[in-house]
Amino acid sequence: MSLDAGTSATYNKTKKSTKYETVLENIVRYSHAGRTGDGAVSVKYIFTENNCGDDDILGFVYAMIACRPQEIWLTFDFDPLSDLPANEPNFGGYDYSRHIDAYIKMYELFRKYGIVPIHYAEKHLAPASLHGKELLRMVKGRLRPEYLIQSDLDLRVGEQTPNTEQLTQTHQNRIFHLDGNLLKCGDLSISVSDKRLDIGVAPASHHVEFTIAELSKQFNVRSVIDKDIVYTGKEIGDVKIISYQDISVQKLDFIYVKATDEILADIIECIQNHDSHIGIIIDKKHAQIFSTKRQSTRIIEIHPL
Repeated sequence: MSLDAGTSATYNKTKKSTKYETVLENIVRYSHAGRTGDGAVSVKYIFTENNCGDDDILGFVYAMIACRPQEIWLTFDFDPLSDLPANEPNFGGYDYSRHIDAYIKMYELFRKYGIVPIHYAEKHLAPASLHGKELLRMVKGRLRPEYLIQSDLDLRVGEQTPNTEQLTQTHQNRIFHLDGNLLKCGDLSISVSDKRLDIGVAPASHHVEFTIAELSKQFNVRSVIDKDIVYTGKEIGDVKIISYQDISVQKLDFIYVKATDEILADIIECIQNHDSHIGIIIDKKHAQIFSTKRQSTRIIEIHPL
């Protein structure tokens, strides 16, 4: 859904509606439903002449931190270019400087709190919109390196760092680590070298191609699993992206989960809901989470991949 405002005044002016607070309440409800089911809520912000001020930028960012949708999309208002050819240079003289400044400020503010918005022009418009690609190029040319955007707070959209003891008690017979050529889970060991096991990788991300290349040295990587229907049916390399609903059909032996802290528990739960017998492998990053949050001797030892 497009909210396109961070204040009720701007929402009223843009949408010709006085339901700003109601819309925010609905986003909270939809986002909760997305986290507890298989859905996903994406909230879009279209930068226009009317919503590039600080009040709207700050209002939208902190509203989304509170509402916690699964995705946030940022893009530009292309209405001023609607009568121009797709390859018209310099946007036909239309000045996007305020829009770009606001876009960068909002993007970096989100990133300060651990949230990475999606460039809508990159994910959904390209290569259909040449103007969208050019605007995105201008934005990316001015974004600071990610390591400079830091904060003591972590207000990421989604679940917070998973409760380690709850996670291991729920999945303690199904969460494995790779130790040389052995997959280990408690006293159970499975030799990787005896058979090319069929595995999937979840979720789709910018680093999944490298992950597939590494895992392919020991496993037969058959699919990438993601809940975003935009990805379903596409391929990363030669590996097709499937939905969680299709996991059981693939007859996979394991799913390798490489995810950020706040969505790890959600992904494991979603996998379990669709295939209660499949094994799960966790990567090095989450091995560290387990080791630093050890609360009882029941916690599984997870070693780096």
